[in-house]
Amino acid sequence: VAMGGDGILFEILQGVRDRPDSASVLSRLKFGIVPCGTFNGLAKSLSHWGGDGYGVVESAFRICRGRTSALDVAEYDVLGTGDGGGENSASPAREPVRSYLSFLSYSWGLIADCDVESEAL
Repeated sequence: VAMGGDGILFEILQGVRDRPDSASVLSRLKFGIVPCGTFNGLAKSLSHWGGDGYGVVESAFRICRGRTSALDVAEYDVLGTGDGGGENSASPAREPVRSYLSFLSYSWGLIADCDVESEAL
């Protein structure tokens, strides 16, 4: 049972994913989430899907009742920079640097990069 928001569950998934037996563990493991984060997207989605009310108490009761459902989890790789992988390179060309598990959505940091760069204008 995780008490937090989507970020806490994301971190738990990354820890499980780093285990050598992650596929076996993920196929058997059941998660319960009590919404205590900022936006709680997953907890809200599960509450809506289950037809239950949304909140800390409702989520705790749902966990106690053993209500479960399958959840699609995607895995993606972050690749190297593609700078040729020279001796001073941070990572080899286009080689996976890190893999992540994700639920709900993916996002790409281009907008954040543009925002940070625009502050220098």
